[in-house]
Amino acid sequence: NKAIASDIGLNTGYSTVSLDRFELTPSKPSKYLKPITAENFNFHNEVNQNGAIANVITNNTVGHLEIGSLLKQANLSAKLALNNVDAKGFKEFSEAINKYNHTCNAKLDDYDDAIKGLLKGKPELLVDHIKVAFEDSNIELTGHIKGVDLDKLNNNTVDAIRKIDGLKGLDMKLKVKANDAVIAHFDGQDNSFGQILDNFISADVIKREADGYSLDIDYQNAELRFNGIPLEALKLT
Repeated sequence: NKAIASDIGLNTGYSTVSLDRFELTPSKPSKYLKPITAENFNFHNEVNQNGAIANVITNNTVGHLEIGSLLKQANLSAKLALNNVDAKGFKEFSEAINKYNHTCNAKLDDYDDAIKGLLKGKPELLVDHIKVAFEDSNIELTGHIKGVDLDKLNNNTVDAIRKIDGLKGLDMKLKVKANDAVIAHFDGQDNSFGQILDNFISADVIKREADGYSLDIDYQNAELRFNGIPLEALKLT
């Protein structure tokens, strides 16, 4: 860990937590508590400030995760960056989140001002990748979220985020990919899943690829689209 307080009191620098192996075994059999084994953890977070702007980077990996009989041979990795954040707003947001985590009756609405401060200046969230694999199943998310225009938001930022049409100015482009094994898993849990999936494919909402399926999610000019199809048109179909 290497942290240095900036001129505004923002903790800049980096922190890294690495763990070779972690085991948690319940003292007696339980329906809710399962043995947990995790290996090759690496969590890295970095904050830097350039004048009034701050950039945040996080890069996390779990080489192996096992939870009883529920999850076998799982691993995950995620690399994200939040750029062009108002430094003072990020400092206040960090302090608010720390307070939120230590409050038993926390309400998100109470931190509306802190969220507004974080969104000031149209920050950009870059999703380099979020990859999750369990046995032979693989899911991946990539893309970006940026350009929130606070001047066009409702008075209550939290309420605006909850509404699809409340984020005017937002530029979002995300791609979700899942291989055939993921679909087979959910199809095994629900016999109707395959039919629902076929309906989405026939409506061109989900794309069939050689190794699985993909879904493009776009939000431009206050309109949400799935593989280019507007949400309103999707509702009709």
